[in-house]
Amino acid sequence: MADLLDKLIKFLNQLLPFLDTSPVWLRDWVYILVVLNFATIAAVSVSYLVSKEKHLQDESLQRFSVDRPAGNQEIPLGASRAWMIEGKFPIAVEKEDPPKLTLDVLKLPDREPIPQDGKARLDTVTGFWRFESAKFSGEGSYEIVATIARGAQTLPRMVQVKCLEKAAAYRNFVEQGREARGVSKLPVAAASVSLPDVKTKLAAMDQQFWKLYQTDNDLNGALGTASKALDSLDPVLPLFPDDFDLQNYRAYFLKDYGMVLRDLNRMPEARSAWQEAGKMFEAIRQQKPDDASAWNGLGSVALLTGDYNAALQYIDKALQIQPNYAEALQDRETALTELRKQESK
Repeated sequence: MADLLDKLIKFLNQLLPFLDTSPVWLRDWVYILVVLNFATIAAVSVSYLVSKEKHLQDESLQRFSVDRPAGNQEIPLGASRAWMIEGKFPIAVEKEDPPKLTLDVLKLPDREPIPQDGKARLDTVTGFWRFESAKFSGEGSYEIVATIARGAQTLPRMVQVKCLEKAAAYRNFVEQGREARGVSKLPVAAASVSLPDVKTKLAAMDQQFWKLYQTDNDLNGALGTASKALDSLDPVLPLFPDDFDLQNYRAYFLKDYGMVLRDLNRMPEARSAWQEAGKMFEAIRQQKPDDASAWNGLGSVALLTGDYNAALQYIDKALQIQPNYAEALQDRETALTELRKQESK
C-alpha cells in the first residue's frame, strides 16, 4: 500500500511540477483532494454499474406477466375442464439460457393443487408464452400461479379466476352485455327456439350490418342492427353453449358493435364490448384450438385495443392454421403498419 502511495505522489509531482516549490501544507492538501476525487469517481462508477445491472434485471423481470385470463375473470368450462393461460416474459440476452416457466392451479379456499399435464410454450423471439390446457376440477374459485425461473432468480405471478359451467357463464356474459347496452334482463325461462331460424336471421343481419356500416356509412343504423343481433343471440346461446356458430356470431357482433361505438366517440362502451368479444373468442378457441377464425378474432380485438404485438401473435397463429385466410392477411398488414409507426416515433 505504501509503495502504491509513493508512486501516486511521484506521479502527481510530475503532473503538477509547481508542487515542488509549494508549502508542505498546500502540497499535502492537493494530494488529499486528488485521492478523494479518484475515490469518489471509483465509488460512483461502481454504484452506477451495480444500479444499472439491478435496474436491467428488475425491468426484465417486470415484463413477466399473466395477461389471459384477467384477474377475477369468469371462465366457462366445457367438457375438457381446461383453459389456455397466456402472458409475456423477458427475452433472454445473447448466450443466456431461455427462462423456464411452470404453472400451478390451486383450488380455493384450501389451495388444493390440481394436477397439470400441459406444457408452457415460450416464443423466445417475441417474448409471449402460453400454457395450453391448464386443468380445473370443476366449478369454483382458483388461483393460477405462473412462475418464471431465470438462473437463480424466480418470480411468481398470481391470478384468481372463477370457473362456471359453460351455460351459466354464458348467461352471466349475456346479462353483463345487456346491462352495458341498457336493455332489459333475460327472462328466467327462455322460450323454445328454432336454431336454424335463428342462424338464418343472424346471417341476414350480418349482411345488413356491413351494408349499413361500410356502404351506407350509417353508423346509427349499423349500431341498431348489431344490437338487434345480440338481442336475438342472448336468450339462445345459454341453451346451446357448445354451438360453434352461435358463439362466433356473438363474438363478431360484439366486436362490430364496439367498432361503431368507437366511430361514435363512445370509447368506454366500445372497450367494454371488445372485452366481452375477447372472452367469447377465448371460449371458441378453447373449444376448437385449430380454428383460425377464433385466433384471428383475438387478433382483431387486440388490433382495436392498440395491442399490436399481441395482435400479430394471434394473427400469425391463424395464418399458420390457414395460410390463405384473407382477413387475417389484411389484419396482419395493419398490425405491421401500426408497429412501424410506433418504431418511427
